[in-house]
Amino acid sequence: MDFTALINKELEKQEERNNSFSGSGFKTLYPFGTGRLEMRLIADEKSGLLYRELHTHVYYVDGKKQKVACLKKMYNESCPICDMVDKVQKDLDDKQVYGKYGVKTQGIAFAKLCGFAPPNYFTDNQNPPKIGEVVIFMFPKSVISALGEMIIDYQNTIEEIITANTGKTVILKIGKQANDFPSFAFLIQDGIATICENSNGEPDEKLYTTFKEELPSLNDMKLPAVPDEKVYTVINTIVEEMNRKYFGEIDKVIKPKLNTIANNTPKLDNVNVDEALDESESTEVTTNEAEKPDCWGDNKYDEACANCPFDSTCP
Repeated sequence: MDFTALINKELEKQEERNNSFSGSGFKTLYPFGTGRLEMRLIADEKSGLLYRELHTHVYYVDGKKQKVACLKKMYNESCPICDMVDKVQKDLDDKQVYGKYGVKTQGIAFAKLCGFAPPNYFTDNQNPPKIGEVVIFMFPKSVISALGEMIIDYQNTIEEIITANTGKTVILKIGKQANDFPSFAFLIQDGIATICENSNGEPDEKLYTTFKEELPSLNDMKLPAVPDEKVYTVINTIVEEMNRKYFGEIDKVIKPKLNTIANNTPKLDNVNVDEALDESESTEVTTNEAEKPDCWGDNKYDEACANCPFDSTCP
């Protein structure tokens, strides 16, 4: 059986689901490089969220990085990958295992892009979002903290910021710390911007009501609202790979639900958690700056970032 074809078919299905969840193909906006982004944040009424946190583990298919949901962080279930990481840390005193297989966190929200600087901020992006577009605003863990602080600081005017059709704009300033890692800060701009306008450029509340009704739920974006069979199958395979690598055997005590699925699903032989990690294993990525790519710390969300072997330790 052609396992590569099987996996690629499943990946295509997953991409189709992501596109349908995105609602007419919303582009993903990811902050990178020094500059500023001006946005209207849009609260999602269906999920009751302003933003959703995504907690994932990394694996590789044909050398390309993929992500699978962490069962513990995303769905409050027991996560065999997290359990295996803890076991390796405890039994083998391995200090590197978490950086490779531990949980990575990002956030997503809906936003309307109102402006950006410098003018060439999206120069390297082949299909950049344009001013006036509604996008999926995706951001690293450090932005989640800054966003939480903004919500607390502006709690008395939060409706104008995230729920009103015409309201205040949010500016995300991306700078550099002394160690060259990025810094993020949110500011509220005095001016206002409208999410939905009529043909005359005037606020259209009826159109805004329809827009909110048709906006997909954040709970369906990027990762499924509930874990599906593919999630369990991939997790089971990753745990088997880790057992082979660290203990030279398959652990007989794996979550029964995972075993049940694995027994009825062809083994995904080329799902490999180790592929493309050899370079990072032979390099002390926390100290050897010469081996890191020029974009280190910029969190540039494109194909190069998605396949970077240093991503697990990138701020």
